Amino acid sequence: MAISEDKLVDLVSQILYDDWDPIGLRRLGVKNQYRRYALELVERYRSNPSEPEIVEYMKGAFRRIFGRDADDWTITVNVAQHIFKLLSTM
Repeated sequence: MAISEDKLVDLVSQILYDDWDPIGLRRLGVKNQYRRYALELVERYRSNPSEPEIVEYMKGAFRRIFGRDADDWTITVNVAQHIFKLLSTM
């Protein structure tokens, strides 16, 4: 059964919220703030990017949010890899 694009965006958004959340919105109970990034990731995936390209997109998203590099990219890389694997199965 094929999954709708909206549902896929919801799944990616939830991963960003649960596992990435660089702003700390989860502790404030604020939801759907990462939906824009989720939509961009799903749209970007349509052009068959490599896993490193998804990682670079996520790093770029972090830089757009904070205006700097992360002190440690581990969480961002792990989340990008998780999202890439999810999108690869859809």
